[in-house]
Amino acid sequence: MQYFLLSSQTRMAESALKKVLKEQKLEAKEIVKFNFKDDGIDALLNECRSMSLFGEEKVIVAYGYEFFSKRPKAPKGNDFSDLIVYLETPNPDVHLFFLGATFEKEGKVSAAFLKGGGKLLPVQEFTPIEWERFANRYFAKRGVQIDNDALKELLTRTKGDYALFLEEAKKLVIYADNESLKLSDVESLVTRPLEDDAFRLGNALLKKDLKEAYRVYLDLSQNSFEAVSFLHLLTQQFRFQSLATFLKEKHYSLDEAADLLKSNRWRTKIAYSLADKANSEYLNTLFSRLYMVEKAIMTGKLEATLAFPLFLLEIDFHALRGNK
Repeated sequence: MQYFLLSSQTRMAESALKKVLKEQKLEAKEIVKFNFKDDGIDALLNECRSMSLFGEEKVIVAYGYEFFSKRPKAPKGNDFSDLIVYLETPNPDVHLFFLGATFEKEGKVSAAFLKGGGKLLPVQEFTPIEWERFANRYFAKRGVQIDNDALKELLTRTKGDYALFLEEAKKLVIYADNESLKLSDVESLVTRPLEDDAFRLGNALLKKDLKEAYRVYLDLSQNSFEAVSFLHLLTQQFRFQSLATFLKEKHYSLDEAADLLKSNRWRTKIAYSLADKANSEYLNTLFSRLYMVEKAIMTGKLEATLAFPLFLLEIDFHALRGNK
């Protein structure tokens, strides 16, 4: 049997895999793992076709085999023909699990997978309420109490990233040593990532809230950060917002948009809430100012340390008034 666990978050897909293995009574089986980057296609297929030494069923988990899109790009020297043949007629003694972020039924690899009886298993993202329940259970199972405001700050800083939450929560459990966790503990131990600062600054600009934008910049300036990388993060956020605004205008539901954007529901919901203010004209203003500042840095006409003050001045009240 073959399965495709569909999720943009590998750790969340792995958690779902454990449940499937338990349901299929396969949890006791030895698991053989393959990663496309290290192992390629041939090694995976050889393992799938080979007989088990003791004639037992095999469980194989495949990571990074992102060939299930509508128009998959074949790796050098491979046209997918062997993979397609196997997927159409899989070894009945092998339980093959693909973990990936994209599955489009129109693709030739996807079609072969489905023809061979493969099952698509979408892994549902947690809703905000489910995140709170999951996080509370996580700490309770480890005998650690966490204040409500500390829990909310942890969830804010990990932004729906399952792997990041597990990493930071484990660190907090070790620190707590059976003591209650407070907001100050989360603020001091869980780093606010650069992406999060870009998210805060980007949201302030999308809301046309210059005071908040300057406040975030002042917080940033207290720590060293790479200006060009930060500009790229802002560009990515504005590009994401542009796509979200377009989808909302076309009346796509929140879940449909999150799926198309390959994003979690939490981030998409925020982008949808900003769609009315972040119209195409205003987004073009942000894109053009970012481009001008980045070009000035790359050509040596502007010191990187001056990039953000200049950028924020460029998005001044005159520009905002023109885009209300």
